[in-house]
Amino acid sequence: MSQPYQPGKHYWQLVDPYWLLLNESWDGQPAALLAALRSVPSKAQHLYACHWCQSEVLNGGFYQFFYNTTGILAPEAVEGFYAVGTPELAEIVAEAMSYFGPDYPRDRDVRLDALPRTQGEAFAGIDAKFNAWIDAKRNRWELLADSYATGP
Repeated sequence: MSQPYQPGKHYWQLVDPYWLLLNESWDGQPAALLAALRSVPSKAQHLYACHWCQSEVLNGGFYQFFYNTTGILAPEAVEGFYAVGTPELAEIVAEAMSYFGPDYPRDRDVRLDALPRTQGEAFAGIDAKFNAWIDAKRNRWELLADSYATGP
């Protein structure tokens, strides 16, 4: 008897083997994470970056994503959301990144210096767009991520 479909299960099977390797590489400079990321298959790269981005944004907004170490993955999240087939999410992330100007800072300290001192309303409108897309397309991101993970 087959298991019922569980959104997110298939994409996670692709990410899981690299999870610890990538998470542990955050302790170094941005170059260490980017090198580790480039060492895994491109689908795993995309899904890892998208997973972290959507998890952080849904939990605490773009402020949290950029404040935390995970913000290093913003450019890869844009690329990943396009690859997965969610260009709307890619464009929302790119819009949020534009807060930092034309050169997105991979270095967390640089991002922290640029962020407002309190979460406030800095990203409220962009957070609302991201959340509205997720809410309107219930499980859509995970379904597309699963299809991307298992596709050619």
